[in-house]
Amino acid sequence: MRINFAAFKEHLRVYKLCYLFLIFLLLLIVRRPNQFTHPFIWSEDGTHILSSYIDKGFSSLLIPVNGYLIFTSKIINFIAFKASFSHYPLIASLLANLFIILVLLAIVKSPTSLKNRAFIALAILFIPTDSEAFGVALYSFWWAGLLGLLCCLWDKNNKFYSFRILFTFLSFSSSPFSIFFLPILFLRCFLYKSIKEYFITTFSIVLTLVQMSFILKYPNAIGSAMKFLIPNQASLDHIVRSYFGLYLFDEKNTIAFLMALFLLAFIAYLAYSKKTFENISILCLLFMSIFSTYLRLGDVFYVTHPYVAGPRYYFYPYILINIFLIHNFQFRHFKIQVKKILFDRFTLKAAKIGLKNFIIIVFVTISVSHSAGKLTRAHEYISWQNAVKECISANGEYEFPVFYDGKVYTNTGIKIASDDCRRLIEEQFFGDQGLINQ
Repeated sequence: MRINFAAFKEHLRVYKLCYLFLIFLLLLIVRRPNQFTHPFIWSEDGTHILSSYIDKGFSSLLIPVNGYLIFTSKIINFIAFKASFSHYPLIASLLANLFIILVLLAIVKSPTSLKNRAFIALAILFIPTDSEAFGVALYSFWWAGLLGLLCCLWDKNNKFYSFRILFTFLSFSSSPFSIFFLPILFLRCFLYKSIKEYFITTFSIVLTLVQMSFILKYPNAIGSAMKFLIPNQASLDHIVRSYFGLYLFDEKNTIAFLMALFLLAFIAYLAYSKKTFENISILCLLFMSIFSTYLRLGDVFYVTHPYVAGPRYYFYPYILINIFLIHNFQFRHFKIQVKKILFDRFTLKAAKIGLKNFIIIVFVTISVSHSAGKLTRAHEYISWQNAVKECISANGEYEFPVFYDGKVYTNTGIKIASDDCRRLIEEQFFGDQGLINQ
């Protein structure tokens, strides 16, 4: 039977996004399966967003969380609260995962100058960290920040300009990391001298000023930044061992440290040998993401770990390393030659890869392979329905459970009046209204 490769290739081209959607969904289920089987409310989703929604409704959208606006996280939560408070965790989880998939599809289809975009999107789901930032409404603002990166690397002819405006808004109104996109946007204005570039940059400045107005009022948003303004030997050692060594290996050791130095040298070499706008931009954002974490956390910076403590602080650095490496992989130098030997009875496949491509493959493969067994994050079971029933039947206030690390015994709590629980059920669009009478 002969395979019609032309027809198969055309089929993949037409249905590429459908297949990618399913692959992304499957990988998200792998990373946080319990957010699909028995989701629950997490951290500031409960202690900040739910409590402010109860007090002020949709107007609480402009109330910062930990010192900054997180527009996408609040919108996802507000929709879930309003749609059905009795089924809130499931709706919020589905919306958060849908948003992640849309961000990944945006990476694939947006008219950016990034190369190998489908592989970049897939590699993002394999970053070697705990799955803290996956599948939870609260952390959707981390994913919104990736949309800002796309805006920085957008095609200079500004195709699909309305999407670029939307991505700029979602990024700058949700992720404080977007502030570091401004120098790149300024450079684009200088290089391209386009009215559309000027508008995007001005729009970004306005959103940045709004975001900064909240950040500067929050005492812990920047930490003791002046004390840690200049990195010391300890911080540089931690950066090399954690942000590059643990990207490649499970633990800090001599081999991991030496490989981390090699990775750093290779990244610097690629940036120097290919002085492209994309390489310089990604490299600058990589080190700004690390440096901003250093300023934000202070002494806590030294106890962070991609699987144990503060894995979200490795989210952008590891993604940017993946993007940098995969963007610089050249498929036109990757060829498979088939040589026939022994009277055509056997074939020997020899790959012509090229040294740079080979090194990139090695780094990405090592990173993915050591993270493969740690992709999944689970949490214990709590019945949301029972918690809602108990809140409604409580006389006065009820301490609603909120997950902190996925373990029941370490739950934080939020005190909600039984009248507020009853009101949230009455205002929902669908769900079990009979909960009020039980």
